[in-house]
Amino acid sequence: MDELPPFVFDVYDVDSALIGKDDLDFMGRCLVRVEDASYIELDEDGTNDNGKPPEPKWHPVYFKQGGPESGKLLVSFVIAA
Repeated sequence: MDELPPFVFDVYDVDSALIGKDDLDFMGRCLVRVEDASYIELDEDGTNDNGKPPEPKWHPVYFKQGGPESGKLLVSFVIAA
């Protein structure tokens, strides 16, 4: 597998409004480097050895770079070759 850039997740919360637009709040950003991630690679035919997704891992979410952790994101990946 070639070196992949990190996966970047912007995390939001939505509060439904009774009238008007829903309120969308930015919760933070999560960068997940492939080497830190829980992932499997698919074979050329689009399958993997056990047919099960990998067990996800928790990754920190930050509201701003250098700030305190504002939450966690639970993810795993399937990477197609």
